[in-house]
Amino acid sequence: MMKKFSELSWQVDEKTYRKDEAYSQSVITKFDREGFESLKTLYDHVDTPQLRFGSLVDCIITGSKEEFNERYFVVDFPKMTDSLEQISKELFKRYCDEYDSFDKIPDEILSSIGAECGYYENSKYEKKRVESIRKNCGKLYDLMFLAKGKECISSKEMDKAMECVHALFEDKITGPYFVKDDFSHPGIEHYYQLKFKTVENGIPLKCMADLIIVDHNNKVVQPIDLKTSGHPEYMFHKSFIKWKYWVQAQLYWYLIRKAMDNDDQYKEYKLLDYKFIVISRDNPHPLVWTYTDTTANEDLTYGKDNRILCRHWRNIVKELDYYMKSNNVQPLGIKEDNDIKEWLNKE
Repeated sequence: MMKKFSELSWQVDEKTYRKDEAYSQSVITKFDREGFESLKTLYDHVDTPQLRFGSLVDCIITGSKEEFNERYFVVDFPKMTDSLEQISKELFKRYCDEYDSFDKIPDEILSSIGAECGYYENSKYEKKRVESIRKNCGKLYDLMFLAKGKECISSKEMDKAMECVHALFEDKITGPYFVKDDFSHPGIEHYYQLKFKTVENGIPLKCMADLIIVDHNNKVVQPIDLKTSGHPEYMFHKSFIKWKYWVQAQLYWYLIRKAMDNDDQYKEYKLLDYKFIVISRDNPHPLVWTYTDTTANEDLTYGKDNRILCRHWRNIVKELDYYMKSNNVQPLGIKEDNDIKEWLNKE
């Protein structure tokens, strides 16, 4: 009997996956972007409108209706800026157990959270900051309280997400990647959000893949990541470098390949280069981008004069793991007396 590809994966729920301390792509790339200073905030939760929208689209595509209803609460948001929305959500996150109504929150708390979020942060505008938060943030705070722990999304945001989903499904290029498994596509299986975990030279690693398509007829496996973007899809190569997505492609490929190599059936299957399906939030015209250096095992350079350095995840995570297990108060290479010119030339 043919084994399901999902049996190769680390079969835990998403909550367990998130809590596990193995290094993920997001942690590795944050360290590579921000360096030694990022160690203090490496595991801090990052919440932005862009990330929330991407998660919403992912959930609609990869999850069930029940999962969506457990996670989201669709409401008609009051009109407000992104900054005030952020303040409302931060207030709720920190104080919902203490204050069951926005009106009960003291002014000093409103002022403090507003300043933290960069809203009229100059102290001379404190009165204006509090007045604006008091006037604009109450409705959303109280709506979130009614949502009972679910994430509130606006009807407008939901409409935008559904526009992206329909574009992905109906496009002649991207649509075939999302077809349902049925008798009209024999031998093809689609798996969403499979998780994989391993230990590489004593360093724990993990990943959660958006989509893996298994073609039993041709014995090939296609890994795919779905990206929503605030930029046109044709500019994805710039986002690829900015957010270091090569790390994701190479790390995920390695973890999936290792699981396949450890199985008598799937070790014979070919694992293809990583593909990114990209959709723009505001004007969706989806595109597919393939990373043909997915299987590289060393640092790579691209661009004019090879000025774009793409460090391999093994080199990044080796350095990261060293810092996490040591008590270094300064980065490697820093001495008691340092040559300024030497360090400027490393920039």
